[in-house]
Amino acid sequence: STMCWRGKNAHDKLYTFYNVSEIDIGEYLRHIASELQVLQGSANITIEVKAEKIIMDVEKALLIGLMVSEMVNNAIKHGYEKDQEGHVTIQFAKKEKKLLLSVLNDGKLLTQDILDNSTGLGISLIKTFSKQLSGTLQLDDKQNGLKVIF
Repeated sequence: STMCWRGKNAHDKLYTFYNVSEIDIGEYLRHIASELQVLQGSANITIEVKAEKIIMDVEKALLIGLMVSEMVNNAIKHGYEKDQEGHVTIQFAKKEKKLLLSVLNDGKLLTQDILDNSTGLGISLIKTFSKQLSGTLQLDDKQNGLKVIF
């Protein structure tokens, strides 16, 4: 791939940092989580990653990384009041032959209505990335947040 990425964010680092065609998604998500932790500038929200070691091709990992960033930002923006303490968890696992990604939080409850009717850029981006991964985006039925199965 001769793609050239410019800039200094977590996604651009993917290519320079690894310079390979495959990547451990768990390691990459932890890398993104620590960047987001710094970027959101509030020590009140902790971001945790629970991910299995799954090797994926870089193109797919990049899309997942972009989607996770949006999901985390969305969770922080809509789940918590300013300076409220909270905990966001990124989970990534293989279930049967499917991959399951969840971004959960202990803040305000995310409703189906928000998912269906939000005109916000964040939700639209999440839906777009999910489609590009041929994934199904839905509310996590057990915990508060979003999950994508692909």
